[in-house]
Amino acid sequence: MGHMTTGEQQIRSLLGRMPGRDRTVVLIRHSKRPSLAAVPYDRRPEVELTPEGITMAREFGNSLYDLIGDRRIYLLHTAAKRCQMTARALEEGLSSRGPALTMIRSDPEIRDPIVDLEKFRDVRESFGWQGMIKNWLGRRIDIGILEDPETYAGMIVKLLLDCDYLDSGDVLITVAHDITLFPLIHSYFGRCLTTIGYMNGIVMRSDGDRTEIGFEEEIVSLSSVR
Repeated sequence: MGHMTTGEQQIRSLLGRMPGRDRTVVLIRHSKRPSLAAVPYDRRPEVELTPEGITMAREFGNSLYDLIGDRRIYLLHTAAKRCQMTARALEEGLSSRGPALTMIRSDPEIRDPIVDLEKFRDVRESFGWQGMIKNWLGRRIDIGILEDPETYAGMIVKLLLDCDYLDSGDVLITVAHDITLFPLIHSYFGRCLTTIGYMNGIVMRSDGDRTEIGFEEEIVSLSSVR
């Protein structure tokens, strides 16, 4: 198995530190892709993983088997090609280890926070990526361009934890984008990140009354997420 990235190590560590048979949601960024610099905005959802990215995701799935292979696992992804490919490579890695019960789903739809793509492109070009994210998380960008980050974060958490097919003991691994993760990390951990590594993200565990959310070395407990 190749060298595991810091993000993958952190997800594994969180799963080990948040044991139990409650419903568990892992929300991660997709695996490695090529640069988007020369790709038009409307073509970016079609960008695929690099061959290295496919291998990384497959090996990560293989490594997760030791932690969750005896549980029912759902893999959910956003519509972008690189997220679909990450989910399928994770499934291949999990299945390569044994009879893990894994299913790839396309519901519920995990929408990105962009409301107006044309205005979003203008704002991004004006502020630059990091400046735009900082202004967005600081609620200085109109909600007609990007959704309110705190509202968006609460919606994503509730949407994932309330999946009607997710029972106690099940694991839902959701592959999305960095722009999906930034509002959650800011809302629940107070951190204004503008970059996050491939396949890094958060782990959530809920028994219906309390929800634990973990990111890197911190785990917070909330009573009213669901």
